[in-house]
Amino acid sequence: MAEEDVADTVVKRILSDAGLEAKRKHKLHVTKDRAIAVDYFIEQQRPAAIQILRAKSDISGSMEKWGFRWHELKSNYTGLAPIMLYDRDTQFIDPYSRHIGESECELFCGYDETDRIHETLATLR
Repeated sequence: MAEEDVADTVVKRILSDAGLEAKRKHKLHVTKDRAIAVDYFIEQQRPAAIQILRAKSDISGSMEKWGFRWHELKSNYTGLAPIMLYDRDTQFIDPYSRHIGESECELFCGYDETDRIHETLATLR
């Protein structure tokens, strides 16, 4: 089973356990002509967007791009709570990338940190 599939399976189980429905590969508009697709989007009192970091190399480059994306999305979607998940076993998160994730996201952690993800989702309802 591919690693992405494992992360997606875990996220789907977390959402199911929490009684939440998410739109998959949902496009959030930044401008009239430009949208950013996120892996999961949960419409609730405080909306949440979950993105699984899939980069196997150049993690910091991917995190820079997502840092800008999250900043733009939070400007357009009031209260948006970005959640970014990664594989702690195969992806090395350098201090710069961690800083971007922790400053731009409501939660930045490994997809296997299910308790943290559940707690964060519970605070957004």
